Amino acid sequence: MDYNLAKFGLIKPFEEAGTFETVSYKAAYDAIKTAVHKQSHVMVTGQVGTGKTKLLRRIKAELNAEKKILTATVFALDLSKVTIASMMYAVILDARKTKNRPVPGKKELKNFLIQTITQNKTMTVLFIDDAHQLSNKAVTDLISLSELFSQHDSRLVIMLFGKPELIEKIVSAGFDKSACYVELEDLSGFQHQYCNWLLEQCFKDPDSIFTMEATEFMLTHAVTPLQINGIATKSLYAADRINQRPVNLNTVKKVMQHNGCLINMSSNGTDLIRSG
Repeated sequence: MDYNLAKFGLIKPFEEAGTFETVSYKAAYDAIKTAVHKQSHVMVTGQVGTGKTKLLRRIKAELNAEKKILTATVFALDLSKVTIASMMYAVILDARKTKNRPVPGKKELKNFLIQTITQNKTMTVLFIDDAHQLSNKAVTDLISLSELFSQHDSRLVIMLFGKPELIEKIVSAGFDKSACYVELEDLSGFQHQYCNWLLEQCFKDPDSIFTMEATEFMLTHAVTPLQINGIATKSLYAADRINQRPVNLNTVKKVMQHNGCLINMSSNGTDLIRSG
C-alpha cells in the first residue's frame, strides 16, 4: 500500500536530496575527476550503502555534460557472465557517432569497434558498477580492451565500482599500478550531520519529523546513507499508518526490529518515499 506523506511536509524524495559531502567523500570525488582527466583507470570500492552507485552516476553525468569525453556503461543481469564481447558492444552502442548504424555480429565486432575508435578520436570512459561480480577473465579482458584503444591512438579509461573484494581481482589480473584507487567510507562520526542535512533537504519543517530519542536510536545503529535513508523511510510509513507525528522512538524501534536493524538492507529501501 502506498501512503501519502504530505502531512509530514515532504518536499522531495530522499533520492533527489543531492549529495552530502564529507571531507573523505570530497577527497574521493576530487581524486576520481583528476584521474579521469589524466587518463588513468579508476577503481572505487566501499561497503554496501556508502554511495558508490550514486557517485558513478554523478561522475558520468558531469562527463556527459562536459561533452569532451565519451562515456559507456556495461549493464548485465549477471555480471559474472560478462565477456569482452559484452564490453565491446557497450562501447559501440554508447560511443558510436551514427546511432542508426546496424550493430555487427560477433565476427565483425572487433573491426567495427576499431572503426568506432578511429572515428571518435577521443577518450572513452567505460563504467562498470558492482564490478566485484566480474569474472577474473572479464577483468583480464578489460586490460586487453584498453590496449586495443591504445593501439589505435586512443584511450579507454576503465572505471570500476564495487565491494572491497574487487581489489583482489584487479591485482590478480595485473591491472595498471598507476590506476587511481579510492575507498568510500561510511558516515561514522557524521551520522547526525547527514541526517539533519537530509531532513532539511526533503521536508518543510525538518525539526518536526522525528523525536530526538528516535533520531538518536536510529543513528546508533546506522552508519551509511543507505541505512539511514531506509530506516527513516520505513519509520515514516509506519508512523503515517497510525497518524503519528513526529515519529517516536517506539515506532523506530519496531521498524528496526522487524527489519533486523536494517544493517544489510537492500537498495529498495531508499526508493519508497514519493512526494504528494
